[in-house]
Amino acid sequence: MCPELRVDLDTPGKQMFDLENKFKPFTVEIVDSAESYANMLRNIFDFAALKENHIKIRLEHHGSATLGGKKKAALFRCIVQNI
Repeated sequence: MCPELRVDLDTPGKQMFDLENKFKPFTVEIVDSAESYANMLRNIFDFAALKENHIKIRLEHHGSATLGGKKKAALFRCIVQNI
């Protein structure tokens, strides 16, 4: 539909486009789903208390669709680095 449209999918943030008056100007927002996932986990779990009390966590998931490499890294940062 718009072969000249180039969206940077690697950089989180908003990108605005105006395709020479072919369409109304529009915005595309790229979000870091791994960071969103880490923030959600921080709101659910007290990682400092878990780490301090040496509580083990078993994480089960349904394949890479729900816990891909970036989300695994975010979870690791939450638990090990307690950020």
